[in-house]
Amino acid sequence: MRSKLSANPSKRPSRQSQSPTTQAAFLARARANVPVIIPFQHPLSWWRTRPADQFKETDVHIARHFLTRSAIIGEPHWFLGAAGDAAIAIGVALRAQRRKGNTLVTVDLAMTAVLLTALEANVTAALLMSAMLKRRSNIDRRCKMLSDSWLTYKSGDVRTSTTAARSLVRDRGRLKERSRNAPP
Repeated sequence: MRSKLSANPSKRPSRQSQSPTTQAAFLARARANVPVIIPFQHPLSWWRTRPADQFKETDVHIARHFLTRSAIIGEPHWFLGAAGDAAIAIGVALRAQRRKGNTLVTVDLAMTAVLLTALEANVTAALLMSAMLKRRSNIDRRCKMLSDSWLTYKSGDVRTSTTAARSLVRDRGRLKERSRNAPP
């Protein structure tokens, strides 16, 4: 099979086949400083860039996938927080915020775990999200709005902490009553 390029240099297509004006315009566009817009942010930055009501179930699965393949050095129980244990996720996040010389990646990992537990209807995690975003509002102005969104966020089955406490007291009372009325 013969090649399209001829062995004779005079019969080869020239590199200057484009008109000089088109080539100059192309080079000018290529050299222009054009800002790059990334429409899909990294899941570890979602906690500080998206309001509470903009998350979907698929977002939880994507972020959980990232967390299960990560580790925080010095946190032996991190895998439990990444898997959805709210108490451990909150504890890791608080320790990550307090550590000096900590990288933003460590804070992002810990706060993403808190984000997921907040989206899964944990009121304490939602309050921590609000507090951490409020603290961060000195650096990033949009965090103030995001902080407020977590204070007003209601998941489908989220109960306020006072309602949860009342139902817990009520349930304990029922259990005590059943144990008293149970036959020996």
